[in-house]
Amino acid sequence: MCDFLTEGHFGRHVCRMRGMYAGRLAALNDAMRSKLEGLVELAKTEAGILRVAWLKRLRANRIAQVAATHHIETIPLDRFAPKTPRPEALVLGFASYDSNQIRDAVDQLARAFAACTEEPESVATAR
Repeated sequence: MCDFLTEGHFGRHVCRMRGMYAGRLAALNDAMRSKLEGLVELAKTEAGILRVAWLKRLRANRIAQVAATHHIETIPLDRFAPKTPRPEALVLGFASYDSNQIRDAVDQLARAFAACTEEPESVATAR
């Protein structure tokens, strides 16, 4: 491990991963803006492997349920602090997927949003 660090292998790995994750983050940002404009607001971030999408009108738990039927796993933000009221939001992971997979996943997520917006108003907007 010492050699791995002192010979610069770890530093090169970190640089390579930063570039890869930056490209995946850009793909997620672009796809979310394209497909879900007006339905979500993306939290500002320049790095990382997760992204928070603040929901404007729908319930995060409902979106997560419907997204699962479209083979998309999302995590409602309130799972991280269940006793503290939070605005409706989803946590989206993107590190394990290439840009094409991310775009396909956002397409499926958009279908889940569409299905939820087609529900009766009382269900879609209840908190």
